[in-house]
Amino acid sequence: MKHTRMRNCTNEECLQVENTLARVAPECEWGDFRAWALKVMACWSTSEKTAFDIDAHPNAARLKISPHIAAARIPMSLPVASVRLPYRGVTQRLAHPPNMAIYFCTKLLGSLELMDWNYEVGFHTEDDFFGVVELLIWMSNATDFVPNPRIMRNYVRVADDLELPLHMRRLNRAIFGVSSLQSNFCRRRLWNLVLACRSGIASIPSIMSILNTMPATDTRVHAQCTPETCQFDEENSTTVRQLHQCGLSESDHRIKCDPSKLNHSTLPHNAWTMKRELTGGKFMAISHIWLDGTGSSINTEAGTVNECLFEFFTSVAQREGCEGIWWDAICMPSDRKKWAEEISRMHQNYSNAEFTLVHDLQLANFEWRDDGSPCLALALSAWFTRGWTALELRASKKVKVLFKAPAHPHGQTVPADGFIFQYNGHHEYRYVLKDLDDDILASGKSIFTSPAHQEVSLVIQTVRGRAQGDLTKLNQLMFAMKNRHTSWGRDRMIITSLMADPRGLESGLTAPEITKKLLVDSGPWSWCPPVLLDLAEDEEGYDSFLTITPDGELTGTWATKTLTKEELAKLSPVGSHPSTVIRIKRYLAAPKEVLILDKSYEARTGWTVDLYWGG
Repeated sequence: MKHTRMRNCTNEECLQVENTLARVAPECEWGDFRAWALKVMACWSTSEKTAFDIDAHPNAARLKISPHIAAARIPMSLPVASVRLPYRGVTQRLAHPPNMAIYFCTKLLGSLELMDWNYEVGFHTEDDFFGVVELLIWMSNATDFVPNPRIMRNYVRVADDLELPLHMRRLNRAIFGVSSLQSNFCRRRLWNLVLACRSGIASIPSIMSILNTMPATDTRVHAQCTPETCQFDEENSTTVRQLHQCGLSESDHRIKCDPSKLNHSTLPHNAWTMKRELTGGKFMAISHIWLDGTGSSINTEAGTVNECLFEFFTSVAQREGCEGIWWDAICMPSDRKKWAEEISRMHQNYSNAEFTLVHDLQLANFEWRDDGSPCLALALSAWFTRGWTALELRASKKVKVLFKAPAHPHGQTVPADGFIFQYNGHHEYRYVLKDLDDDILASGKSIFTSPAHQEVSLVIQTVRGRAQGDLTKLNQLMFAMKNRHTSWGRDRMIITSLMADPRGLESGLTAPEITKKLLVDSGPWSWCPPVLLDLAEDEEGYDSFLTITPDGELTGTWATKTLTKEELAKLSPVGSHPSTVIRIKRYLAAPKEVLILDKSYEARTGWTVDLYWGG
């Protein structure tokens, strides 16, 4: 690193921060560059911020320059110790900010073909520069300077995310690690999470670095799961025996909350107290998966649950200052009409609750750690993959997740924020309740947070509807629900509709009727599949969109082209049903009457057409 003339910092605080950052910063095969990046960010983060050069920039205060712009003590390369560069339309003189380090290296990466990288640092491959880019993206968390990660990765001259493993050895190793996961981790869930991340498959190394340190707490064995299927996705959870929170699987202590009382209830919500009385006071809503045995079972009478489980949930509610609980296993009316009405507005119970308790055995057995791993555990849990829980997450104002209490030093049985549950002197369970926003998710951009923690947090926030605006946008609805699973296929469309329109849903609608309701009120719509979630995946960033009219017609302006003979020969129907194949082949038989609509043609041809499609 002598060519950078970087001063070696011996400040104890800086060294401690450097050690902390080394645990979260991305790996990089170019060790010297990583060491340089860690020192830059460690010294910057411990420095006192200096005022921006107001004399040189009288408009700085008005422009509200980012507080990350200036720092008093940064180890920097002397050739770039002071530089002028444009920032928000104004040329500014920057003195030792980390922005300069990132700016310099970004320009360096953009000039790879013009530079000789053999100069006393050894030959470096594209694999090395992938690590450099990942480090720069991590450094950018301290600034507002570096662009989107996908744009940054263009500097390693890889055209497509799916080509990355062909060039990057570290990605290849990480993907191999996915294929050889322990059987208690589901490969389908992991791949769904990776593809939902902002960085796509480039996020795999960072995710795997955390996953490899996590204990396997899922009691279900996923040895037969593949990247495309999970053997538990379609399992009928109503046949699962109910969970015993007392630790005695053969215990037969049950209680009943009479569902007939709910048929005539006038309360805004039907929550039960520990004394099995309905209450209109503060209540806790429970979000869980029936596959764990926390739901109703066809083997038990409606409203009947294990006493130990009921006592556990009500004790958590009381501990958090609530009078009652809303738990679907005991809070659904017995009358079929009332039951259907309750289903259509069930998510409103989560909106009205003081908070929602997330209960998943995989998480309840996961020992809490303050290192971002609980966030990854949540995203890979069965709870996060289910359809109804996605709606419950979306609807909830405040969410708390149950984790196993960590072993605590100094002789304490549980940490200060933990608690012990014991039913009738039987087995003790030690837990902690952690707030989703305050404790689990990464709080914005930070160099002290691992890239995986930030990526996964953004995925969870997007499903929650707090990362990319309102989920009534079609592509965001599909993002939230595309890979969700329910015991009954029709439920996925009901959930999607309720996410789009929280006011409720008419009972008895078919899947095509629900899709139509989501898009339009009436009219032809042969351009759309019967199930909304079967629409092709779309990308963000289009300048224009097609509009669905109240009559179900598709209108708008799109790029278009006619088919050549060569292109026609390459086309084949995506669907396999004879009716679909015949319909497509009938149109392709007259290619001069067919127009292909595709945004990608715009740059090549410049042709556009006013589109009107009424079926």
